[in-house]
Amino acid sequence: MSEQLGLELRRIREERGLTVEELAEKSGISATTVRAVERGTREARGDTVAKLAKPLGLTFDDVWRLQRRRG
Repeated sequence: MSEQLGLELRRIREERGLTVEELAEKSGISATTVRAVERGTREARGDTVAKLAKPLGLTFDDVWRLQRRRG
């Protein structure tokens, strides 16, 4: 996953009014991992991206489009 996609996920999280901790709780992903993915310092597997996308109201296709547009 690109750094740009991580930044886009952060933007969407903030638009939805969620903190990192809230997204972590809703997705079942640790807050440390959420932060690392958003910064682009950690490569997220497909299942991690799917877990983060769901509470943001994004589908896998939405994430794919964001990645293609930004990547």
